Amino acid sequence: MVRGFTLLELLVALSITLGIGLAGFQLFMQNERVFLSQHSASETEQNARAVGFQIADEIRRAGQGVAVYASRFDALQTEEAAIVLNGSDSTRLRIREGFSNAETSVVTTPVNYEIGVPVSVIVENASVFYAALSTTAPHGRFVYIWGSGSLSCWSWIRGELTAIDSNARGLTLIPRQGGESCRTAPDTVRFTSTQTLSLEEAVSIYFASGSVWRASATDTASPVTPAWGSASELGREITELEFTYFDEAGQPVSPSTLVNRLAVRRIDVRLRNRSGFSLTLRSAPRNAGLH
Repeated sequence: MVRGFTLLELLVALSITLGIGLAGFQLFMQNERVFLSQHSASETEQNARAVGFQIADEIRRAGQGVAVYASRFDALQTEEAAIVLNGSDSTRLRIREGFSNAETSVVTTPVNYEIGVPVSVIVENASVFYAALSTTAPHGRFVYIWGSGSLSCWSWIRGELTAIDSNARGLTLIPRQGGESCRTAPDTVRFTSTQTLSLEEAVSIYFASGSVWRASATDTASPVTPAWGSASELGREITELEFTYFDEAGQPVSPSTLVNRLAVRRIDVRLRNRSGFSLTLRSAPRNAGLH
Protein backbone atom coordinates (compact mmCIF):
# COMPACT_ATOMS: atom_id res chain seq x y z
CA MET A 1 0.00 0.00 0.00
CA VAL A 2 1.42 3.40 -1.03
CA ARG A 3 1.51 6.01 1.73
CA GLY A 4 0.72 9.62 0.70
CA PHE A 5 1.95 12.93 2.12
CA THR A 6 0.33 14.41 5.10
CA LEU A 7 -0.95 17.97 5.12
CA LEU A 8 1.82 18.98 7.51
CA GLU A 9 4.48 17.57 5.21
CA LEU A 10 3.01 19.44 2.24
CA LEU A 11 2.96 22.71 4.20
CA VAL A 12 6.58 22.22 5.27
CA ALA A 13 7.66 21.45 1.70
CA LEU A 14 5.73 24.42 0.39
CA SER A 15 7.29 26.71 3.01
CA ILE A 16 10.79 25.50 2.13
CA THR A 17 10.13 25.98 -1.60
CA LEU A 18 8.70 29.44 -0.98
CA GLY A 19 11.68 30.39 1.20
CA ILE A 20 14.15 29.25 -1.44
CA GLY A 21 12.21 31.10 -4.12
CA LEU A 22 12.14 34.31 -2.09
CA ALA A 23 15.87 34.04 -1.38
CA GLY A 24 16.54 33.52 -5.09
CA PHE A 25 14.33 36.44 -6.03
CA GLN A 26 16.06 38.71 -3.52
CA LEU A 27 19.46 37.63 -4.85
CA PHE A 28 18.28 38.33 -8.37
CA MET A 29 17.00 41.78 -7.41
CA GLN A 30 20.21 42.57 -5.58
CA ASN A 31 22.30 41.55 -8.59
CA GLU A 32 20.05 43.60 -10.85
CA ARG A 33 20.49 46.67 -8.62
CA VAL A 34 24.26 46.19 -8.66
CA PHE A 35 24.22 45.80 -12.44
CA LEU A 36 22.06 48.90 -12.93
CA SER A 37 24.27 50.88 -10.55
CA GLN A 38 27.43 49.79 -12.37
CA HIS A 39 25.80 50.45 -15.74
CA SER A 40 24.71 53.93 -14.64
CA ALA A 41 28.20 54.70 -13.31
CA SER A 42 29.70 53.44 -16.56
CA GLU A 43 27.32 55.60 -18.59
CA THR A 44 28.12 58.74 -16.60
CA GLU A 45 31.83 57.98 -16.90
CA GLN A 46 31.55 57.50 -20.67
CA ASN A 47 29.54 60.72 -20.88
CA ALA A 48 32.25 62.60 -18.98
CA ARG A 49 34.93 61.15 -21.26
CA ALA A 50 32.97 62.13 -24.37
CA VAL A 51 32.53 65.68 -23.09
CA GLY A 52 36.21 65.95 -22.16
CA PHE A 53 37.42 64.63 -25.51
CA GLN A 54 35.11 66.99 -27.42
CA ILE A 55 36.39 69.99 -25.47
CA ALA A 56 39.97 68.85 -26.13
CA ASP A 57 39.18 68.63 -29.85
CA GLU A 58 37.71 72.14 -29.78
CA ILE A 59 40.91 73.43 -28.19
CA ARG A 60 43.11 71.67 -30.75
CA ARG A 61 41.14 73.42 -33.52
CA ALA A 62 41.53 76.81 -31.84
CA GLY A 63 43.38 79.21 -34.11
CA GLN A 64 42.18 77.58 -37.31
CA GLY A 65 41.23 80.33 -39.72
CA VAL A 66 43.02 83.12 -37.83
CA ALA A 67 45.70 85.01 -39.73
CA VAL A 68 48.91 83.08 -39.06
CA TYR A 69 52.16 84.81 -38.07
CA ALA A 70 50.36 88.04 -37.10
CA SER A 71 52.27 88.38 -33.84
CA ARG A 72 55.62 87.77 -35.56
CA PHE A 73 55.21 90.46 -38.19
CA ASP A 74 53.37 93.08 -36.12
CA ALA A 75 54.93 94.92 -33.22
CA LEU A 76 51.53 95.90 -31.85
CA GLN A 77 49.52 93.12 -30.16
CA THR A 78 45.87 93.19 -31.16
CA GLU A 79 42.69 91.52 -29.95
CA GLU A 80 41.88 90.48 -33.52
CA ALA A 81 44.86 88.10 -33.60
CA ALA A 82 44.14 86.40 -30.25
CA ILE A 83 43.06 82.75 -30.16
CA VAL A 84 41.82 82.81 -26.57
CA LEU A 85 39.10 85.45 -26.30
CA ASN A 86 38.19 87.98 -23.68
CA GLY A 87 35.86 86.49 -21.06
CA SER A 88 37.79 83.22 -20.72
CA ASP A 89 38.52 82.13 -17.17
CA SER A 90 38.70 78.98 -15.05
CA THR A 91 35.05 78.05 -15.69
CA ARG A 92 34.48 79.39 -19.21
CA LEU A 93 36.54 78.96 -22.36
CA ARG A 94 36.11 81.27 -25.33
CA ILE A 95 38.23 80.62 -28.40
CA ARG A 96 38.44 81.49 -32.08
CA GLU A 97 37.99 78.30 -34.03
CA GLY A 98 37.13 77.66 -37.68
CA PHE A 99 34.75 74.78 -36.99
CA SER A 100 32.97 75.21 -40.37
CA ASN A 101 36.30 74.97 -42.19
CA ALA A 102 35.16 77.75 -44.53
CA GLU A 103 38.41 78.70 -46.24
CA THR A 104 39.42 79.52 -49.78
CA SER A 105 41.98 81.45 -51.83
CA VAL A 106 41.62 84.99 -53.19
CA VAL A 107 42.64 84.92 -56.84
CA THR A 108 42.28 88.68 -57.38
CA THR A 109 45.85 90.02 -57.56
CA PRO A 110 47.16 92.51 -56.98
CA VAL A 111 44.57 93.89 -54.59
CA ASN A 112 44.47 96.81 -52.16
CA TYR A 113 42.52 96.60 -48.91
CA GLU A 114 41.79 100.06 -47.51
CA ILE A 115 40.37 100.23 -44.00
CA GLY A 116 36.68 101.18 -44.12
CA VAL A 117 36.37 100.98 -47.92
CA PRO A 118 34.33 98.09 -49.44
CA VAL A 119 36.19 95.81 -51.83
CA SER A 120 35.04 92.88 -53.96
CA VAL A 121 37.34 89.95 -54.74
CA ILE A 122 37.15 86.75 -56.74
CA VAL A 123 37.81 83.56 -54.79
CA GLU A 124 38.24 79.91 -55.70
CA ASN A 125 35.11 78.84 -53.80
CA ALA A 126 32.49 81.21 -52.40
CA SER A 127 29.86 78.54 -51.80
CA VAL A 128 31.55 77.31 -48.61
CA PHE A 129 30.75 80.66 -46.99
CA TYR A 130 27.13 80.50 -48.06
CA ALA A 131 26.94 76.96 -46.71
CA ALA A 132 28.37 78.10 -43.36
CA LEU A 133 26.22 81.24 -43.02
CA SER A 134 23.08 80.34 -45.03
CA THR A 135 22.78 83.85 -46.45
CA THR A 136 24.12 85.92 -49.34
CA ALA A 137 24.10 89.10 -47.22
CA PRO A 138 25.67 88.28 -43.84
CA HIS A 139 25.60 90.72 -40.94
CA GLY A 140 28.25 90.97 -38.25
CA ARG A 141 30.35 88.16 -39.76
CA PHE A 142 34.04 88.62 -40.46
CA VAL A 143 36.80 87.00 -42.48
CA TYR A 144 40.58 86.91 -42.21
CA ILE A 145 42.79 87.42 -45.25
CA TRP A 146 46.52 86.93 -45.21
CA GLY A 147 49.30 86.70 -47.75
CA SER A 148 52.39 88.42 -49.11
CA GLY A 149 53.09 91.63 -50.95
CA SER A 150 56.02 93.10 -52.75
CA LEU A 151 59.55 92.56 -51.42
CA SER A 152 58.35 89.41 -49.59
CA CYS A 153 56.39 91.32 -46.95
CA TRP A 154 53.60 89.50 -45.13
CA SER A 155 50.38 90.95 -43.75
CA TRP A 156 46.74 90.34 -42.94
CA ILE A 157 43.30 91.92 -43.06
CA ARG A 158 40.23 91.35 -40.92
CA GLY A 159 37.20 92.35 -42.92
CA GLU A 160 33.43 92.51 -42.42
CA LEU A 161 31.78 90.17 -44.93
CA THR A 162 28.78 91.88 -46.56
CA ALA A 163 27.94 89.87 -49.71
CA ILE A 164 28.43 86.36 -51.08
CA ASP A 165 27.97 85.49 -54.76
CA SER A 166 28.53 81.77 -55.16
CA ASN A 167 27.88 81.75 -58.93
CA ALA A 168 30.37 84.51 -59.69
CA ARG A 169 32.77 83.28 -56.98
CA GLY A 170 32.69 86.74 -55.47
CA LEU A 171 32.92 88.08 -51.93
CA THR A 172 32.43 91.68 -50.85
CA LEU A 173 33.92 92.89 -47.60
CA ILE A 174 34.86 96.01 -45.68
CA PRO A 175 38.38 95.90 -44.18
CA ARG A 176 38.24 96.83 -40.50
CA GLN A 177 41.72 95.96 -39.19
CA GLY A 178 45.01 95.12 -40.83
CA GLY A 179 48.60 94.15 -40.24
CA GLU A 180 51.48 96.58 -40.08
CA SER A 181 53.34 95.25 -43.14
CA CYS A 182 52.68 95.52 -46.90
CA ARG A 183 51.20 99.01 -46.49
CA THR A 184 51.19 101.41 -49.42
CA ALA A 185 49.39 104.05 -47.32
CA PRO A 186 48.61 104.45 -43.61
CA ASP A 187 45.27 102.58 -44.01
CA THR A 188 45.98 100.38 -47.05
CA VAL A 189 47.45 96.87 -47.22
CA ARG A 190 48.47 95.65 -50.69
CA PHE A 191 48.81 91.98 -51.63
CA THR A 192 50.57 91.03 -54.85
CA SER A 193 49.97 87.25 -54.78
CA THR A 194 47.16 84.82 -54.00
CA GLN A 195 45.85 85.21 -50.45
CA THR A 196 44.17 82.84 -48.00
CA LEU A 197 40.70 83.86 -46.83
CA SER A 198 38.85 82.17 -43.96
CA LEU A 199 35.68 82.75 -41.96
CA GLU A 200 36.13 84.03 -38.42
CA GLU A 201 34.27 81.80 -35.96
CA ALA A 202 34.31 81.47 -32.19
CA VAL A 203 32.89 79.15 -29.56
CA SER A 204 32.15 79.47 -25.85
CA ILE A 205 32.23 76.39 -23.60
CA TYR A 206 31.04 76.62 -20.01
CA PHE A 207 29.47 74.77 -17.06
CA ALA A 208 25.98 75.59 -15.75
CA SER A 209 23.20 73.71 -13.92
CA GLY A 210 24.96 70.36 -13.92
CA SER A 211 25.68 70.38 -17.66
CA VAL A 212 28.41 71.51 -20.04
CA TRP A 213 27.23 73.89 -22.76
CA ARG A 214 28.61 75.13 -26.08
CA ALA A 215 27.59 78.31 -27.90
CA SER A 216 28.94 79.80 -31.13
CA ALA A 217 29.38 83.48 -31.96
CA THR A 218 26.68 84.97 -34.18
CA ASP A 219 28.19 88.45 -34.47
CA THR A 220 31.89 89.26 -34.10
CA ALA A 221 31.75 92.97 -34.92
CA SER A 222 33.32 93.54 -31.51
CA PRO A 223 36.42 91.33 -31.15
CA VAL A 224 36.32 91.89 -27.38
CA THR A 225 32.65 91.09 -26.80
CA PRO A 226 31.16 88.90 -29.56
CA ALA A 227 27.43 88.16 -29.56
CA TRP A 228 26.70 84.52 -28.71
CA GLY A 229 23.88 82.37 -30.03
CA SER A 230 21.81 79.88 -28.06
CA ALA A 231 23.82 77.15 -26.37
CA SER A 232 23.58 73.41 -26.97
CA GLU A 233 24.22 70.81 -24.28
CA LEU A 234 27.43 68.82 -24.63
CA GLY A 235 26.86 66.60 -21.59
CA ARG A 236 24.98 66.42 -18.31
CA GLU A 237 25.52 65.02 -14.81
CA ILE A 238 28.75 67.02 -14.57
CA THR A 239 29.56 68.61 -11.22
CA GLU A 240 32.77 70.47 -12.05
CA LEU A 241 34.54 71.91 -15.11
CA GLU A 242 37.83 73.79 -14.85
CA PHE A 243 40.19 75.33 -17.42
CA THR A 244 43.86 76.09 -16.68
CA TYR A 245 46.01 78.11 -19.11
CA PHE A 246 49.78 77.80 -19.57
CA ASP A 247 52.41 79.79 -21.45
CA GLU A 248 55.34 78.50 -23.51
CA ALA A 249 57.40 77.88 -20.35
CA GLY A 250 54.62 75.78 -18.83
CA GLN A 251 53.72 78.43 -16.27
CA PRO A 252 50.04 79.08 -15.45
CA VAL A 253 48.69 82.36 -16.80
CA SER A 254 45.40 84.14 -16.23
CA PRO A 255 43.60 85.01 -19.50
CA SER A 256 42.32 88.24 -17.99
CA THR A 257 44.58 90.42 -20.19
CA LEU A 258 45.34 90.48 -23.91
CA VAL A 259 49.05 89.91 -23.26
CA ASN A 260 48.31 86.76 -21.29
CA ARG A 261 45.77 85.48 -23.79
CA LEU A 262 48.29 85.86 -26.61
CA ALA A 263 50.82 83.98 -24.49
CA VAL A 264 48.64 80.86 -24.03
CA ARG A 265 50.24 77.75 -25.51
CA ARG A 266 48.36 75.01 -23.65
CA ILE A 267 44.98 74.58 -22.00
CA ASP A 268 44.24 71.84 -19.47
CA VAL A 269 40.67 70.69 -18.93
CA ARG A 270 39.52 68.99 -15.73
CA LEU A 271 36.00 67.76 -15.16
CA ARG A 272 34.21 65.62 -12.58
CA ASN A 273 30.84 63.89 -12.80
CA ARG A 274 28.24 63.14 -10.13
CA SER A 275 29.63 59.65 -9.45
CA GLY A 276 33.04 61.13 -8.55
CA PHE A 277 34.81 60.20 -11.78
CA SER A 278 37.48 62.80 -12.61
CA LEU A 279 39.23 63.39 -15.93
CA THR A 280 42.08 65.75 -16.86
CA LEU A 281 43.08 66.41 -20.48
CA ARG A 282 45.87 68.53 -21.93
CA SER A 283 45.50 70.26 -25.32
CA ALA A 284 47.49 72.76 -27.37
CA PRO A 285 45.66 75.24 -29.65
CA ARG A 286 46.48 75.01 -33.34
CA ASN A 287 49.02 77.58 -34.54
CA ALA A 288 49.65 78.75 -30.95
CA GLY A 289 52.59 81.10 -31.03
CA LEU A 290 52.19 81.86 -34.74
CA HIS A 291 49.50 84.51 -34.36
